[in-house]
Amino acid sequence: MNFKCNSDSPTFRMYFSFLKNV
Repeated sequence: MNFKCNSDSPTFRMYFSFLKNV
C-alpha cells in the first residue's frame, strides 16, 4: 500500500484516524 501517496487524500486520512480510534 502506498500510504505516502494516499495520505494526501483527505478521505484516507479520515479513514486512518478512524482506525486509530477503534
